[in-house]
Amino acid sequence: MEKLILLLNQIKLDENLFNFFNEGKLDKIIGNKDKTCYHFFITLKNTLPLNVYVKFLDCLKNNFKNYKVGVSFKVENKKNEYINDYYNYLLKQNLKEFPLLETFITDNLDIIDNTINIKVANKAEEMKFKSIEVKLIDLLNSVGYDEVNVKITIDEEKSEEIRKEIEQAKTVEVKPEKKEIIEIVGGYIPKVTHEISGIFAEEDNVSLEAYIFGVDIFESSKSNFKIFTFKITDFTDSMYAKLFVKEQSDFDFYKKHIKSNAWYKFRGYTKFDKYSNEIVLNIRDLNKSDKVIETPKDEEEEKRVELHAHTMMSQMDGVVDAKTLVKQAYKWGHKAIAITDHNGVQAYPDVYHLVCDLNKGKEENEKFKAIYGAEFTLIDDSVNIVVRENDSVLLDNTYVVFDFETTGFNAGGGDTIIEIGAVKIHNGEIIDRFNELIDPGRKLPPKITEVTNITDEMLVGKDNEENAIKRFINWFEDYPMVAHNAKFDVSFLEMCYQKYNLGEF
Repeated sequence: MEKLILLLNQIKLDENLFNFFNEGKLDKIIGNKDKTCYHFFITLKNTLPLNVYVKFLDCLKNNFKNYKVGVSFKVENKKNEYINDYYNYLLKQNLKEFPLLETFITDNLDIIDNTINIKVANKAEEMKFKSIEVKLIDLLNSVGYDEVNVKITIDEEKSEEIRKEIEQAKTVEVKPEKKEIIEIVGGYIPKVTHEISGIFAEEDNVSLEAYIFGVDIFESSKSNFKIFTFKITDFTDSMYAKLFVKEQSDFDFYKKHIKSNAWYKFRGYTKFDKYSNEIVLNIRDLNKSDKVIETPKDEEEEKRVELHAHTMMSQMDGVVDAKTLVKQAYKWGHKAIAITDHNGVQAYPDVYHLVCDLNKGKEENEKFKAIYGAEFTLIDDSVNIVVRENDSVLLDNTYVVFDFETTGFNAGGGDTIIEIGAVKIHNGEIIDRFNELIDPGRKLPPKITEVTNITDEMLVGKDNEENAIKRFINWFEDYPMVAHNAKFDVSFLEMCYQKYNLGEF
């Protein structure tokens, strides 16, 4: 109850209306991943009067005006005396989309055993009402009437009157026209109710308009079962839509009429799919859409030249094919484009051959130019290459450059140093040297001899690692240390400090 009161105060609902929410509670709030849509789920003791519901909804939307919000009520004591008001109100909300629905607005709704009985004059009216029947039931469910059904019957008396009028009218012979296929799967979808960005949970009745940008088809080898998986977007977000087919004739028809790179209207239910591990739209109805993607144009008189373009050859930093990129720049009237992929030049051949084809037969001043470049990483700044850094200027100091050769690559796994090489540098000149071979007390692996050119014979009679490293420490004192592979060499030096209790490096 406390959370619900906080919400009522936050949206500035008139306190005189708070008593309608007594014993109610705010169950949960669900939002989409982009945090642009929120849906409130509220349990109430009694059905709200329509005027209270409308005021609550207006206050909620005004308070969250930067978001798309919705609300669903679960009501314990449903007041049937309000259902007529809600029915007409919800019907009127659809009049802008379906003006003929005004026919069904009534002051005396026929309700028997939670069933709304609607009488229509003919099949046309029946189909008109059926187009919003599921939506109407969902809306009634959302205001607390979750057990309501709708029954549509044709009024025989009205139907007979209309039939007689038709018989008396002149009949005109009309040649049938070839009908364009709109309803590819299921029935007609009159209205879109959702955007993909607002779909974040399982819902029973979802309709949306989206662009198919990919199609995958699964055909079972064990049965006649087939699955279309469509990758769809409405440019607010993207998701998968699935169509399940058993009959071969249906499969052939859908395969012919549902294509990538086109807009369609979809209606169905959303459900969590264990294979894709996300919410997926399962299709009941699919219609053609007359919507098209507007092709962007460059209408500037002075065209730009893109000097920094990445293609899909830039790993994790480019998604467009090189040829597509060049063709688009050329189509917009650009005179050139620079391809500057990360750490690679693999796009060059495709770009070169395409530009050669585009420039065939053209005058020199009309030719399109490809500018070839690349971005290379000179230093990987994600690797920690400085230990105990400070603000002193290295070149103003005397510093030590050193290098170790070892029996292997693992300082903590038993490998040891077999050679120390180092020089002291001041003002760019070598002022002292340290070079010492070390006997590891065991034979060297053949690979180490191959890499370092140090043999077992060269180490016979040499001092051990402990004594050699102590001499080296005394030699380099507190001077700054520089190494080519600092992380590797410092790991062995630190291990020596630990093994021989020499303090901290």
